Amino acid sequence: MSITAVCWFLVLAGLLILSLKRPVYALSLYFFTFFLSPTFWWWGDEVPDLRWNLLTGCVLLVIAIGQRLREGAPILPEGAWLKGLAVAILVNASFVHFFLAADPVLSSEPYWLLAKFVLLFFLMLTVVRTEEDMNTLVLTLVLGAAYVGYEVTINDRGNVTGSRLEGVGVAGVQNSNELAALLLVVLPLAGSLLFTGTKYQRVAVVLAGPLILNTVLLCNSRGAFLALIAMAIVILIAAPGRARRHVTVGLALGGVALFFLLGDEEIIQRFLTVFADPEERDNSATSRLELWQAALTMIPEHPLGAGGDGFKAYAEVYLPRVGLEPEARAVHNGYLTEATEWGLQGLLLRAIFALGAALTAFRVLRRHRTDPDGRVSMLGACLLCAWVGWLMTSMFGDYIDNEWGYWIAAMMLSYAAIYHAAPALAGADETARAPDPAAAATPHAASARVSVQPGA
Repeated sequence: MSITAVCWFLVLAGLLILSLKRPVYALSLYFFTFFLSPTFWWWGDEVPDLRWNLLTGCVLLVIAIGQRLREGAPILPEGAWLKGLAVAILVNASFVHFFLAADPVLSSEPYWLLAKFVLLFFLMLTVVRTEEDMNTLVLTLVLGAAYVGYEVTINDRGNVTGSRLEGVGVAGVQNSNELAALLLVVLPLAGSLLFTGTKYQRVAVVLAGPLILNTVLLCNSRGAFLALIAMAIVILIAAPGRARRHVTVGLALGGVALFFLLGDEEIIQRFLTVFADPEERDNSATSRLELWQAALTMIPEHPLGAGGDGFKAYAEVYLPRVGLEPEARAVHNGYLTEATEWGLQGLLLRAIFALGAALTAFRVLRRHRTDPDGRVSMLGACLLCAWVGWLMTSMFGDYIDNEWGYWIAAMMLSYAAIYHAAPALAGADETARAPDPAAAATPHAASARVSVQPGA
Protein backbone atom coordinates (compact mmCIF):
# COMPACT_ATOMS: atom_id res chain seq x y z
CA MET A 1 0.00 0.00 0.00
CA SER A 2 1.33 3.44 -0.92
CA ILE A 3 2.27 6.04 1.69
CA THR A 4 -0.53 8.28 0.42
CA ALA A 5 -3.17 5.60 1.02
CA VAL A 6 -1.78 4.92 4.51
CA CYS A 7 -1.88 8.64 5.32
CA TRP A 8 -5.46 8.79 4.02
CA PHE A 9 -6.54 6.11 6.49
CA LEU A 10 -4.66 7.81 9.34
CA VAL A 11 -6.33 11.16 8.68
CA LEU A 12 -9.70 9.45 8.37
CA ALA A 13 -9.24 7.75 11.76
CA GLY A 14 -7.88 10.92 13.35
CA LEU A 15 -10.83 13.04 12.25
CA LEU A 16 -13.24 10.35 13.44
CA ILE A 17 -11.69 10.44 16.91
CA LEU A 18 -11.59 14.23 17.00
CA SER A 19 -15.26 14.42 16.02
CA LEU A 20 -16.14 12.73 19.31
CA LYS A 21 -14.56 15.70 21.09
CA ARG A 22 -15.66 18.53 18.79
CA PRO A 23 -18.60 17.89 16.44
CA VAL A 24 -17.22 20.24 13.77
CA TYR A 25 -14.54 17.63 13.03
CA ALA A 26 -17.32 15.32 11.83
CA LEU A 27 -17.96 17.97 9.18
CA SER A 28 -14.24 18.01 8.41
CA LEU A 29 -14.43 14.23 8.04
CA TYR A 30 -17.23 14.60 5.50
CA PHE A 31 -15.32 17.18 3.46
CA PHE A 32 -12.16 15.08 3.68
CA THR A 33 -13.89 12.28 1.78
CA PHE A 34 -15.46 14.85 -0.54
CA PHE A 35 -12.17 16.26 -1.81
CA LEU A 36 -10.10 13.11 -1.31
CA SER A 37 -12.62 10.56 -2.50
CA PRO A 38 -10.56 7.44 -3.36
CA THR A 39 -12.61 6.89 -6.52
CA PHE A 40 -11.03 9.91 -8.21
CA TRP A 41 -7.36 9.49 -7.25
CA TRP A 42 -4.49 7.31 -8.33
CA TRP A 43 -4.17 5.67 -4.92
CA GLY A 44 -7.89 4.81 -4.77
CA ASP A 45 -7.39 1.24 -5.99
CA GLU A 46 -5.64 0.50 -2.69
CA VAL A 47 -8.68 1.55 -0.65
CA PRO A 48 -11.82 -0.59 -0.27
CA ASP A 49 -14.45 0.42 -2.81
CA LEU A 50 -17.03 1.90 -0.44
CA ARG A 51 -19.23 5.00 -0.59
CA TRP A 52 -16.94 6.86 1.76
CA ASN A 53 -18.64 10.23 1.43
CA LEU A 54 -22.01 8.69 2.28
CA LEU A 55 -20.52 6.82 5.25
CA THR A 56 -18.88 9.93 6.67
CA GLY A 57 -22.11 11.81 6.04
CA CYS A 58 -23.86 9.28 8.27
CA VAL A 59 -21.22 9.84 10.94
CA LEU A 60 -21.87 13.59 10.68
CA LEU A 61 -25.61 12.96 11.06
CA VAL A 62 -25.14 10.95 14.25
CA ILE A 63 -22.71 13.47 15.74
CA ALA A 64 -24.98 16.40 14.84
CA ILE A 65 -28.01 14.72 16.43
CA GLY A 66 -25.99 14.22 19.61
CA GLN A 67 -24.93 17.89 19.54
CA ARG A 68 -28.52 18.98 19.00
CA LEU A 69 -29.80 16.93 21.93
CA ARG A 70 -27.08 18.25 24.25
CA GLU A 71 -27.14 21.95 23.37
CA GLY A 72 -30.44 22.62 21.65
CA ALA A 73 -31.08 24.75 18.57
CA PRO A 74 -29.08 27.94 18.02
CA ILE A 75 -30.87 31.25 18.44
CA LEU A 76 -30.72 33.30 15.24
CA PRO A 77 -33.54 35.87 15.08
CA GLU A 78 -32.47 37.30 11.72
CA GLY A 79 -32.09 34.06 9.76
CA ALA A 80 -34.46 31.57 11.39
CA TRP A 81 -36.99 31.94 8.55
CA LEU A 82 -34.38 30.72 6.07
CA LYS A 83 -34.50 27.28 7.66
CA GLY A 84 -38.18 27.13 6.82
CA LEU A 85 -37.35 28.23 3.27
CA ALA A 86 -34.87 25.36 2.90
CA VAL A 87 -37.63 22.97 3.92
CA ALA A 88 -39.97 24.65 1.42
CA ILE A 89 -37.42 24.02 -1.36
CA LEU A 90 -37.48 20.32 -0.49
CA VAL A 91 -41.29 20.20 -0.20
CA ASN A 92 -41.69 21.81 -3.62
CA ALA A 93 -39.18 19.41 -5.18
CA SER A 94 -41.02 16.49 -3.57
CA PHE A 95 -44.32 17.63 -5.06
CA VAL A 96 -42.84 18.05 -8.54
CA HIS A 97 -40.90 14.78 -8.39
CA PHE A 98 -43.79 12.60 -7.25
CA PHE A 99 -46.61 14.22 -9.24
CA LEU A 100 -45.20 16.12 -12.23
CA ALA A 101 -41.90 14.49 -13.22
CA ALA A 102 -41.70 13.69 -16.92
CA ASP A 103 -39.49 10.68 -16.11
CA PRO A 104 -39.60 9.64 -12.41
CA VAL A 105 -36.60 7.36 -12.84
CA LEU A 106 -34.50 10.11 -14.43
CA SER A 107 -35.76 12.58 -11.81
CA SER A 108 -34.90 10.42 -8.80
CA GLU A 109 -31.15 11.09 -8.61
CA PRO A 110 -31.42 14.93 -8.74
CA TYR A 111 -34.29 14.79 -6.24
CA TRP A 112 -32.47 12.67 -3.67
CA LEU A 113 -29.34 14.77 -4.07
CA LEU A 114 -31.41 17.87 -3.30
CA ALA A 115 -32.80 16.17 -0.20
CA LYS A 116 -29.28 15.25 0.90
CA PHE A 117 -28.03 18.81 0.44
CA VAL A 118 -30.90 20.30 2.43
CA LEU A 119 -30.08 17.87 5.25
CA LEU A 120 -26.40 18.81 4.99
CA PHE A 121 -27.40 22.48 5.31
CA PHE A 122 -29.06 21.77 8.66
CA LEU A 123 -26.19 19.58 9.86
CA MET A 124 -23.70 22.36 9.15
CA LEU A 125 -25.81 24.82 11.12
CA THR A 126 -25.86 22.37 14.01
CA VAL A 127 -22.13 21.73 14.35
CA VAL A 128 -20.67 25.16 13.41
CA ARG A 129 -21.38 27.20 16.54
CA THR A 130 -18.23 29.11 17.47
CA GLU A 131 -15.59 31.20 15.79
CA GLU A 132 -13.14 28.33 16.23
CA ASP A 133 -15.60 25.98 14.52
CA MET A 134 -15.86 28.38 11.59
CA ASN A 135 -12.07 28.59 11.26
CA THR A 136 -11.85 24.79 11.35
CA LEU A 137 -14.46 24.48 8.60
CA VAL A 138 -12.81 27.09 6.37
CA LEU A 139 -9.37 25.50 6.88
CA THR A 140 -10.81 22.09 5.97
CA LEU A 141 -12.21 23.40 2.70
CA VAL A 142 -8.96 25.20 1.86
CA LEU A 143 -6.80 22.15 2.54
CA GLY A 144 -9.14 19.93 0.51
CA ALA A 145 -8.98 22.28 -2.48
CA ALA A 146 -5.22 22.66 -1.99
CA TYR A 147 -4.78 18.89 -2.28
CA VAL A 148 -6.54 18.97 -5.64
CA GLY A 149 -4.25 21.85 -6.67
CA TYR A 150 -1.19 19.98 -5.42
CA GLU A 151 -1.99 16.85 -7.42
CA VAL A 152 -2.64 18.89 -10.57
CA THR A 153 0.22 21.40 -10.26
CA ILE A 154 2.98 19.33 -8.66
CA ASN A 155 2.12 15.75 -9.60
CA ASP A 156 0.67 16.53 -13.06
CA ARG A 157 -2.55 14.62 -12.44
CA GLY A 158 -5.24 14.85 -15.06
CA ASN A 159 -4.71 15.63 -18.71
CA VAL A 160 -5.10 18.79 -20.76
CA THR A 161 -7.45 18.09 -23.67
CA GLY A 162 -8.33 20.92 -26.02
CA SER A 163 -6.56 23.39 -23.69
CA ARG A 164 -8.72 22.28 -20.75
CA LEU A 165 -7.92 20.17 -17.71
CA GLU A 166 -9.87 16.91 -17.62
CA GLY A 167 -9.65 13.69 -15.64
CA VAL A 168 -9.57 15.38 -12.24
CA GLY A 169 -12.56 15.36 -9.96
CA VAL A 170 -13.95 15.19 -6.48
CA ALA A 171 -17.23 13.76 -5.21
CA GLY A 172 -20.12 15.21 -7.18
CA VAL A 173 -17.92 17.01 -9.75
CA GLN A 174 -18.17 15.75 -13.32
CA ASN A 175 -16.02 18.02 -15.51
CA SER A 176 -13.52 20.88 -15.63
CA ASN A 177 -16.17 23.62 -15.61
CA GLU A 178 -17.72 22.18 -12.46
CA LEU A 179 -14.32 21.78 -10.80
CA ALA A 180 -13.48 25.42 -11.53
CA ALA A 181 -16.84 26.52 -10.06
CA LEU A 182 -16.13 24.59 -6.86
CA LEU A 183 -12.57 25.87 -6.42
CA LEU A 184 -13.67 29.46 -7.04
CA VAL A 185 -15.99 29.21 -4.02
CA VAL A 186 -13.11 28.04 -1.81
CA LEU A 187 -10.59 30.63 -3.06
CA PRO A 188 -12.00 33.70 -1.21
CA LEU A 189 -12.54 31.57 1.91
CA ALA A 190 -8.81 30.91 1.85
CA GLY A 191 -8.26 34.66 1.84
CA SER A 192 -10.40 35.06 4.95
CA LEU A 193 -7.94 32.98 6.97
CA LEU A 194 -5.29 35.64 6.40
CA PHE A 195 -7.38 37.81 8.74
CA THR A 196 -8.99 35.24 11.06
CA GLY A 197 -6.54 32.35 11.16
CA THR A 198 -3.48 31.54 13.22
CA LYS A 199 0.07 32.04 11.98
CA TYR A 200 0.25 28.47 10.69
CA GLN A 201 -3.11 28.78 8.98
CA ARG A 202 -1.90 31.91 7.19
CA VAL A 203 1.15 30.03 5.97
CA ALA A 204 -1.12 27.25 4.71
CA VAL A 205 -3.18 29.82 2.80
CA VAL A 206 -0.11 31.38 1.18
CA LEU A 207 0.92 27.92 -0.05
CA ALA A 208 -2.57 26.81 -1.04
CA GLY A 209 -3.71 29.92 -2.92
CA PRO A 210 -1.47 29.59 -5.99
CA LEU A 211 -2.22 25.85 -6.27
CA ILE A 212 -5.97 26.47 -6.27
CA LEU A 213 -5.72 29.42 -8.68
CA ASN A 214 -3.53 27.47 -11.11
CA THR A 215 -6.04 24.62 -11.19
CA VAL A 216 -8.87 27.05 -11.92
CA LEU A 217 -6.89 28.46 -14.84
CA LEU A 218 -6.12 25.00 -16.23
CA CYS A 219 -9.84 24.21 -16.18
CA ASN A 220 -10.12 27.06 -18.71
CA SER A 221 -13.73 27.90 -17.91
CA ARG A 222 -15.06 31.16 -19.35
CA GLY A 223 -17.68 31.35 -16.62
CA ALA A 224 -14.96 31.00 -14.00
CA PHE A 225 -12.91 33.81 -15.57
CA LEU A 226 -15.90 36.16 -15.51
CA ALA A 227 -16.64 35.13 -11.94
CA LEU A 228 -13.06 35.95 -10.93
CA ILE A 229 -13.49 39.50 -12.23
CA ALA A 230 -16.81 39.92 -10.42
CA MET A 231 -15.36 38.49 -7.19
CA ALA A 232 -12.42 40.90 -7.28
CA ILE A 233 -14.82 43.84 -7.58
CA VAL A 234 -17.03 42.55 -4.76
CA ILE A 235 -14.19 41.97 -2.31
CA LEU A 236 -12.87 45.50 -2.92
CA ILE A 237 -16.29 46.97 -2.22
CA ALA A 238 -17.23 44.75 0.72
CA ALA A 239 -13.87 44.78 2.51
CA PRO A 240 -13.78 47.08 5.56
CA GLY A 241 -11.78 50.28 5.21
CA ARG A 242 -8.86 49.16 7.39
CA ALA A 243 -8.51 45.90 5.45
CA ARG A 244 -9.05 47.30 1.96
CA ARG A 245 -5.39 48.24 1.57
CA HIS A 246 -4.35 44.65 2.32
CA VAL A 247 -7.02 43.35 -0.05
CA THR A 248 -5.73 45.63 -2.81
CA VAL A 249 -2.19 44.37 -2.28
CA GLY A 250 -3.45 40.78 -2.28
CA LEU A 251 -5.36 41.29 -5.53
CA ALA A 252 -2.29 42.91 -7.09
CA LEU A 253 -0.14 39.93 -6.10
CA GLY A 254 -2.85 37.62 -7.40
CA GLY A 255 -2.81 39.53 -10.67
CA VAL A 256 0.94 39.05 -10.95
CA ALA A 257 0.55 35.33 -10.25
CA LEU A 258 -2.23 35.20 -12.82
CA PHE A 259 0.04 36.80 -15.42
CA PHE A 260 2.74 34.20 -14.93
CA LEU A 261 0.29 31.30 -14.77
CA LEU A 262 -1.40 32.29 -18.03
CA GLY A 263 1.23 30.64 -20.17
CA ASP A 264 -1.17 28.99 -22.63
CA GLU A 265 -2.39 31.31 -25.38
CA GLU A 266 -5.39 29.05 -25.98
CA ILE A 267 -6.65 29.87 -22.49
CA ILE A 268 -6.59 33.59 -23.25
CA GLN A 269 -8.20 33.10 -26.65
CA ARG A 270 -11.00 31.02 -25.12
CA PHE A 271 -11.70 33.72 -22.54
CA LEU A 272 -11.83 36.44 -25.22
CA THR A 273 -14.57 34.56 -27.07
CA VAL A 274 -16.92 35.66 -24.27
CA PHE A 275 -16.84 39.15 -25.74
CA ALA A 276 -16.73 38.12 -29.41
CA ASP A 277 -19.33 39.00 -32.02
CA PRO A 278 -21.94 36.31 -32.76
CA GLU A 279 -20.15 35.43 -36.02
CA GLU A 280 -16.89 34.83 -34.16
CA ARG A 281 -18.17 32.72 -31.25
CA ASP A 282 -16.95 29.13 -31.10
CA ASN A 283 -19.34 26.19 -31.43
CA SER A 284 -19.51 25.66 -27.67
CA ALA A 285 -20.70 29.20 -26.93
CA THR A 286 -23.20 29.18 -29.81
CA SER A 287 -24.62 25.82 -28.75
CA ARG A 288 -25.04 27.07 -25.20
CA LEU A 289 -27.15 30.01 -26.37
CA GLU A 290 -29.34 27.65 -28.38
CA LEU A 291 -29.80 25.42 -25.32
CA TRP A 292 -30.88 28.46 -23.29
CA GLN A 293 -33.39 29.32 -26.00
CA ALA A 294 -34.78 25.78 -25.90
CA ALA A 295 -35.14 25.96 -22.11
CA LEU A 296 -36.94 29.31 -22.37
CA THR A 297 -39.32 27.66 -24.82
CA MET A 298 -40.00 24.79 -22.41
CA ILE A 299 -40.65 26.85 -19.26
CA PRO A 300 -43.98 28.44 -20.33
CA GLU A 301 -45.31 25.01 -21.29
CA HIS A 302 -44.18 23.42 -17.97
CA PRO A 303 -44.22 26.34 -15.50
CA LEU A 304 -44.44 24.06 -12.44
CA GLY A 305 -41.42 22.03 -13.53
CA ALA A 306 -40.84 18.61 -15.06
CA GLY A 307 -38.79 16.98 -12.28
CA GLY A 308 -35.09 16.36 -11.98
CA ASP A 309 -33.34 16.42 -15.37
CA GLY A 310 -36.66 17.49 -16.84
CA PHE A 311 -34.97 19.29 -19.73
CA LYS A 312 -33.21 16.08 -20.74
CA ALA A 313 -36.52 14.20 -20.56
CA TYR A 314 -38.03 16.60 -23.09
CA ALA A 315 -34.94 16.88 -25.29
CA GLU A 316 -36.64 15.34 -28.33
CA VAL A 317 -39.41 17.94 -28.10
CA TYR A 318 -37.54 21.21 -27.59
CA LEU A 319 -34.04 20.80 -29.02
CA PRO A 320 -35.19 20.34 -32.65
CA ARG A 321 -37.07 23.64 -32.34
CA VAL A 322 -33.75 25.48 -32.07
CA GLY A 323 -31.96 23.36 -34.65
CA LEU A 324 -30.18 20.92 -32.32
CA GLU A 325 -30.15 17.14 -32.36
CA PRO A 326 -32.72 15.59 -29.98
CA GLU A 327 -30.18 14.12 -27.54
CA ALA A 328 -30.25 14.39 -23.75
CA ARG A 329 -28.23 17.49 -22.88
CA ALA A 330 -27.85 19.84 -19.93
CA VAL A 331 -29.05 23.45 -20.18
CA HIS A 332 -25.68 24.86 -19.02
CA ASN A 333 -27.45 27.53 -16.99
CA GLY A 334 -28.30 26.91 -13.36
CA TYR A 335 -31.25 29.29 -13.23
CA LEU A 336 -32.94 27.86 -16.31
CA THR A 337 -32.23 24.35 -15.06
CA GLU A 338 -33.90 25.12 -11.74
CA ALA A 339 -37.00 26.44 -13.55
CA THR A 340 -37.26 23.48 -15.93
CA GLU A 341 -36.80 20.96 -13.11
CA TRP A 342 -38.60 22.36 -10.08
CA GLY A 343 -40.70 25.08 -11.69
CA LEU A 344 -40.78 28.84 -11.54
CA GLN A 345 -41.86 28.55 -7.91
CA GLY A 346 -38.75 26.47 -7.24
CA LEU A 347 -36.54 29.10 -8.86
CA LEU A 348 -38.24 31.80 -6.77
CA LEU A 349 -37.69 29.84 -3.55
CA ARG A 350 -34.04 29.28 -4.47
CA ALA A 351 -33.53 32.98 -5.24
CA ILE A 352 -35.10 34.13 -1.94
CA PHE A 353 -33.05 31.55 -0.06
CA ALA A 354 -29.78 32.70 -1.63
CA LEU A 355 -30.52 36.41 -1.28
CA GLY A 356 -31.81 35.98 2.27
CA ALA A 357 -28.64 34.20 3.40
CA ALA A 358 -26.47 36.92 1.85
CA LEU A 359 -28.54 39.70 3.39
CA THR A 360 -28.36 38.08 6.82
CA ALA A 361 -24.57 37.89 6.60
CA PHE A 362 -24.31 41.42 5.21
CA ARG A 363 -26.18 42.89 8.17
CA VAL A 364 -23.64 41.42 10.57
CA LEU A 365 -20.76 42.45 8.31
CA ARG A 366 -22.03 46.06 8.28
CA ARG A 367 -22.42 46.07 12.05
CA HIS A 368 -18.75 45.14 12.49
CA ARG A 369 -17.24 47.28 9.71
CA THR A 370 -15.78 49.72 12.25
CA ASP A 371 -14.06 47.05 14.35
CA PRO A 372 -10.38 47.94 14.76
CA ASP A 373 -9.02 44.62 13.45
CA GLY A 374 -11.61 44.13 10.68
CA ARG A 375 -11.57 40.41 11.38
CA VAL A 376 -15.32 39.80 11.56
CA SER A 377 -16.26 42.02 8.63
CA MET A 378 -13.48 40.58 6.48
CA LEU A 379 -14.80 37.06 6.97
CA GLY A 380 -18.24 38.30 5.96
CA ALA A 381 -16.80 39.99 2.87
CA CYS A 382 -15.07 36.77 1.81
CA LEU A 383 -18.30 34.81 2.27
CA LEU A 384 -20.11 37.32 0.05
CA CYS A 385 -17.31 37.00 -2.49
CA ALA A 386 -17.72 33.20 -2.54
CA TRP A 387 -21.49 33.69 -2.88
CA VAL A 388 -21.00 35.90 -5.95
CA GLY A 389 -18.62 33.34 -7.47
CA TRP A 390 -21.23 30.61 -7.02
CA LEU A 391 -23.99 32.71 -8.63
CA MET A 392 -21.77 33.84 -11.51
CA THR A 393 -20.55 30.36 -12.45
CA SER A 394 -24.15 29.15 -12.24
CA MET A 395 -24.93 31.42 -15.19
CA PHE A 396 -22.79 29.17 -17.41
CA GLY A 397 -23.33 25.76 -15.79
CA ASP A 398 -25.94 23.80 -13.87
CA TYR A 399 -24.38 24.58 -10.48
CA ILE A 400 -27.10 26.57 -8.70
CA ASP A 401 -28.29 23.36 -6.99
CA ASN A 402 -24.84 21.90 -6.30
CA GLU A 403 -23.98 21.30 -2.70
CA TRP A 404 -21.52 24.17 -2.34
CA GLY A 405 -24.45 26.55 -2.70
CA TYR A 406 -25.82 25.05 0.50
CA TRP A 407 -22.36 25.25 2.11
CA ILE A 408 -22.26 28.98 1.50
CA ALA A 409 -25.78 29.53 2.82
CA ALA A 410 -25.05 27.52 5.96
CA MET A 411 -21.76 29.32 6.53
CA MET A 412 -23.45 32.70 6.13
CA LEU A 413 -26.11 31.81 8.69
CA SER A 414 -23.53 30.37 11.09
CA TYR A 415 -21.45 33.52 10.63
CA ALA A 416 -24.49 35.64 11.51
CA ALA A 417 -25.33 33.44 14.50
CA ILE A 418 -21.79 33.52 15.87
CA TYR A 419 -21.30 37.26 15.57
CA HIS A 420 -24.88 38.55 15.88
CA ALA A 421 -24.69 38.76 19.68
CA ALA A 422 -21.02 39.77 19.74
CA PRO A 423 -20.60 43.49 20.55
CA ALA A 424 -19.29 45.67 17.75
CA LEU A 425 -15.94 46.85 19.04
CA ALA A 426 -16.44 50.39 17.81
CA GLY A 427 -19.58 50.70 19.92
CA ALA A 428 -18.34 48.91 23.03
CA ASP A 429 -17.39 50.81 26.16
CA GLU A 430 -13.87 50.95 27.47
CA THR A 431 -14.54 48.23 30.03
CA ALA A 432 -15.71 45.86 27.32
CA ARG A 433 -12.60 46.67 25.28
CA ALA A 434 -10.21 45.98 28.14
CA PRO A 435 -8.19 42.83 27.51
CA ASP A 436 -9.15 39.73 29.45
CA PRO A 437 -6.07 38.30 31.21
CA ALA A 438 -7.43 34.79 30.93
CA ALA A 439 -8.06 35.23 27.22
CA ALA A 440 -4.54 36.56 26.76
CA ALA A 441 -3.17 33.45 28.44
CA THR A 442 -5.25 31.16 26.22
CA PRO A 443 -5.78 32.68 22.78
CA HIS A 444 -8.43 30.18 21.72
CA ALA A 445 -10.57 30.85 24.78
CA ALA A 446 -11.67 34.21 23.41
CA SER A 447 -12.80 32.75 20.12
CA ALA A 448 -14.59 29.90 21.85
CA ARG A 449 -16.68 32.40 23.86
CA VAL A 450 -18.04 33.97 20.66
CA SER A 451 -20.60 31.26 20.07
CA VAL A 452 -24.23 30.60 19.37
CA GLN A 453 -26.27 30.53 22.56
CA PRO A 454 -28.24 27.30 22.95
CA GLY A 455 -31.97 27.50 23.15
CA ALA A 456 -34.89 25.20 23.75
